[in-house]
Amino acid sequence: MATVVTTAGRAVAVNRLRGSGTEPVYVGWGTGAGTASVGATGLYTERAADLSATTGNRVTGTSSAVSGAVTGDTWRLVATYTAGGSGTVTNAGAFDALTISAGNLFVYGDFTGIGLAANDAIAFTIDVVFG
Repeated sequence: MATVVTTAGRAVAVNRLRGSGTEPVYVGWGTGAGTASVGATGLYTERAADLSATTGNRVTGTSSAVSGAVTGDTWRLVATYTAGGSGTVTNAGAFDALTISAGNLFVYGDFTGIGLAANDAIAFTIDVVFG
């Protein structure tokens, strides 16, 4: 299992520090197999809420600054994704665009598959620690 800030994500962070760009508050999930890598531009088989569609929108999360080792050193994004159908989710990430297949993948991770039935939900907490 891996969690990484992507190459495109690093550019997103620099743009945000310079006062431009869009905050990556849109969470997507995927059903494909693979290991997160810094060069990735998308999730493994990104899906919509119904877990069968590859088009639609991601979920909008809420970001905040939280304290880890140092006050305010962590950017946190929290979002809940509810399945509209059944499937197994294996990866998730934060993007700077709402629409699936659009925008830059900022950070993502892969994990052991989580089987979902219709109306099951996953509450994602994504932390990026600057330290």
